[in-house]
Amino acid sequence: MEPTVLVYQMELQRLKKLKAAAKVIQIRVKKVPTVRYLHPVGREAGLDLPEPRETYQGPELPAEMIVLCNLSEGAQERLLAALRQMGTVERKAVLTDTNSKWSGIRLFAELNREHLQFSQLQ
Repeated sequence: MEPTVLVYQMELQRLKKLKAAAKVIQIRVKKVPTVRYLHPVGREAGLDLPEPRETYQGPELPAEMIVLCNLSEGAQERLLAALRQMGTVERKAVLTDTNSKWSGIRLFAELNREHLQFSQLQ
């Protein structure tokens, strides 16, 4: 699996900036279409996981989410620095064995729950 950043719901200008930064580091950026939000995140990253029987018919996610897949530590640090320059993405994750089997919707729900808990602590 090649180094990839999965992007869920990102405004076009920000997506262009992310793609430019990722190109320098040789990381592929893949925007996940809304209809594929029920697909396992790992499948979108290139893992051999089953495709769900249904397509997502709901709305776009209410906020941006990115998933870092198969990035070296150095590439991850460089990409996160680029993200800070373009304005942070609050819901981000690294692909793991566990979350690779989750749908984009489920991963967003988990990240959003964590984000809200963290926001309440501040």
